[in-house]
Amino acid sequence: MITARSIAKGSFGASPATPDHNHDNPHHRETAVHRSDHVTPPSLRKLPPDYYGQSHPIESDQLICEGLDLLEEELSKLGNDGRNRADTVCTSSNKHTKDTTHEESSEESCLLDGIKLALRECPRYVESRDHRLLFLRCEMYNCDLAAKRMAKYWNRRTALFEDDSFSSDLTLDRALRDDGNTLHVGFMRLLPGTDGAGRSIMMVEASRLDSTTYSRDSMVRAVWYMMHAALESETAQQHGIIALVNMKDVSVRQFDKELISKIADSLKGCLPVRLSAIHICHPPVVFAMIFPLIKLLLGPRLRKRIRLYSRRNALSELEAFGLSSDTVPTELGGNVVLDHDAWLDQRKRSGK
Repeated sequence: MITARSIAKGSFGASPATPDHNHDNPHHRETAVHRSDHVTPPSLRKLPPDYYGQSHPIESDQLICEGLDLLEEELSKLGNDGRNRADTVCTSSNKHTKDTTHEESSEESCLLDGIKLALRECPRYVESRDHRLLFLRCEMYNCDLAAKRMAKYWNRRTALFEDDSFSSDLTLDRALRDDGNTLHVGFMRLLPGTDGAGRSIMMVEASRLDSTTYSRDSMVRAVWYMMHAALESETAQQHGIIALVNMKDVSVRQFDKELISKIADSLKGCLPVRLSAIHICHPPVVFAMIFPLIKLLLGPRLRKRIRLYSRRNALSELEAFGLSSDTVPTELGGNVVLDHDAWLDQRKRSGK
């Protein structure tokens, strides 16, 4: 396991885990062996595609043990790549190659800075099984991608929250103590239920945005908090999160390109969140003007997850994706009444 001691020695050693070879899951007989260009555990099997076309790993003790070991190896490679690239710089005779390789070396060597810092300040949390599983599940046990996401996560987390990064949980009374007003804006609100596959559901209301009342970094920290709250559900870790975006009454002035870019950067290869779908409801006429730019900022992977509903009643279309009226908020025609302020107060009393 990557530890503070292994960092001091300049190498990362993997501690073997004992897989449970006796684990039996009947779903294994229903699926084929998973094949990927990425680094995946030998025992990885996946369920048939769901209504989003997504195939989810069938978790077993053996898969988890293999995944954690491979994640450790991939994190070690990230540390070694920087040193290997630096050696290439010293032996290369081409100036352009030297410059390019040096830049790549610097980027690789900085990739583990956040994890190294976190290992010094909160080693038990960074090395914990539960924390590492977040990244394995997000990347569906593609362990090389999970390692890069975990490294980028800690770089971004330490930049956003500074010294408050190192408490095991991002809590309202510590890491978010200066962002209370931003959280109460309610740009993102977590619904109490899940969809048919156990995904957490996040309500997003762009009409609540008012950049004169908060800083962009404060809103990004609020988004991080809400996403971590959604990940408290193990089924959300395994199957992902759904975003219900209510665009009703949104004006052009509320379109904040820089804020969208910052949030998208956190979602793309950083936060251990698999955004399964982005359901955009009630898009206004002006949305046609800004939608191409939104898609560009989100990137190709998230762009494919977008679904648009122009009808006045989007509920009938959402039901096809396991979202019944009992899981959809009243703003979109469902039965769920959200009290975001009460939800925040309850979490603060609980120390979350």
